[in-house]
Amino acid sequence: MKYMNMKKRYWTMDLQIFAGDGGDGAEPNEELDNPEDDPEDDPEDDPEDDPEEKKFTQHDVDEAIKKRLARERRKWNREQQKKAAKKDTDGTGEAGKDGESEDAKARKEAEIKNSKLEVKVACYEADVSKNAVDDVAALAHSYMEADEDLDLEDAIEKVVKKYPHFKNHSGRSDDVDETKGKSWGERQRGGSKKLTGVEAAFLKKNPGLKY
Repeated sequence: MKYMNMKKRYWTMDLQIFAGDGGDGAEPNEELDNPEDDPEDDPEDDPEDDPEEKKFTQHDVDEAIKKRLARERRKWNREQQKKAAKKDTDGTGEAGKDGESEDAKARKEAEIKNSKLEVKVACYEADVSKNAVDDVAALAHSYMEADEDLDLEDAIEKVVKKYPHFKNHSGRSDDVDETKGKSWGERQRGGSKKLTGVEAAFLKKNPGLKY
């Protein structure tokens, strides 16, 4: 019993002596000691500060709303036309001599007039020549049939861009005739010699210049 007490007394190790800052020599965890290196707090990854984000002006927003409303109006008109045509084929309307109701005839005439007026206004805004309205309208409708999302105004702009001679300022012969007798060169030549195409284009770009 005495031997056991001595063994317990002298063999008991104080583990606190071997405990140090590094333990068994392991280095401290730098990731835990440096909270400033947290990748989640990196300001460069903040999507709200993206300098390349596209910004729209009030004019862009107004134009987008205007086109959207015009597109929805045309879709609504097409739906109403389909419903009216279906109603006429069902025989619910009062038929005339040719089997078509009087209301359907009136609606079709009004739609045709409204469509022509809308095309004329759009062509006028696009500076289309008066003699080329029918050609531009036909091409624009063909573009609209190929692309249902294409507006009438956009279709006309597409036609004019591809065929610029449909516009009023595409070098008409009457514009050249109007310059006769007005410039010094024409007065000196007595109006006997016509302007060449290059001269006419140059005078048109510089209307105040006396040639």
